[in-house]
Amino acid sequence: YLLIQQGEVAEGEICVTRIEDELYVKRLQKRPKLKLLSDNKAYEPINLEGENFEILGRVVGYFKKTTL
Repeated sequence: YLLIQQGEVAEGEICVTRIEDELYVKRLQKRPKLKLLSDNKAYEPINLEGENFEILGRVVGYFKKTTL
């Protein structure tokens, strides 16, 4: 589970972004171009310029479901 805070997302913060019908959890790069960056280098950056996207908010926490 992710805890999301709506509002402004600063450079380098982890955010949830919707592109078309898919959600992405990645770091936001604002300069020199607007991109989403993965901490996992196996994934290429996503260029947001020209895309139909919405930044839903920044990730402020996460929780894992545990079994007892």
